[in-house]
Amino acid sequence: METSRIQRFTPNGECIETLGGIGNHIDGSPDRSYFVGDRAYPGYPADIFLYRRGETTPIATFGGQNFQNCTWKLQIHPNPTFSRDGKRIYFNHPVSENRTEACFVEINELLK
Repeated sequence: METSRIQRFTPNGECIETLGGIGNHIDGSPDRSYFVGDRAYPGYPADIFLYRRGETTPIATFGGQNFQNCTWKLQIHPNPTFSRDGKRIYFNHPVSENRTEACFVEINELLK
């Protein structure tokens, strides 16, 4: 997890650019100025991190649930994604060990 980064690679596997920090399931804003990713590691909360392009420290963290059964046995990961206009992030949000809800957060105020 300490070395997990959102990065671009050449076909030969060389890193071209670091786009953000931790991100197992990722998406880029429509203009590719921001990236979002979730932390999907057993034993950790399934946080969602929002990054400015090229930064590995998140400008915001969402989610924060720690329902391990829902995340790992039922295999429901946050899988964050931007809206088409880039002003929202949609994601799966477990609310118990056996139930999840589709959620979104407005991020327009963070994109300055």
